[in-house]
Amino acid sequence: MKRAQEEMVGFVLIFIIISIVALFAIGFLINKGSGEKEDKDYSTMSLLNAILQYSTDCANLYEPNYYSVRGLISACEEEKKCLDGRKSCEVLKNVISDILNKTIIIGNESRYKGYEFKMFSENSKKIEIISGKKTKNYAGALEILSGNEKITIILRIYY
Repeated sequence: MKRAQEEMVGFVLIFIIISIVALFAIGFLINKGSGEKEDKDYSTMSLLNAILQYSTDCANLYEPNYYSVRGLISACEEEKKCLDGRKSCEVLKNVISDILNKTIIIGNESRYKGYEFKMFSENSKKIEIISGKKTKNYAGALEILSGNEKITIILRIYY
């Protein structure tokens, strides 16, 4: 009887040790994979927020009352024109494209392989800018703006 109890205690100790090692291994793998992704997603969200706050060269009513990108999105939604007669949606697409081209350098030597910017509402696709190539590794950011209609903005940066 005493020998059987010793064997059972031994099996239980081995099981507990293996369980603890497995938990540490799983925890390490989860933290390793998600930690890097969270940093990238945070920087992508910061970039998207910076883009939305950027002042454009499209004046509203008088100069120097220039739209921010966020304000230009509303002007585009309402089909307004800039003070100089340019269509707000065209200016918006050009400004966003310029910012992304200057900020995210794509190439074989770069860590960035491509990017994708989409802005759409429930009724239509407003802007889609794709540059470089899509890969399985990417960081993304999502922003939803409310106005006359809900506008969804997605930015993905491919690595």
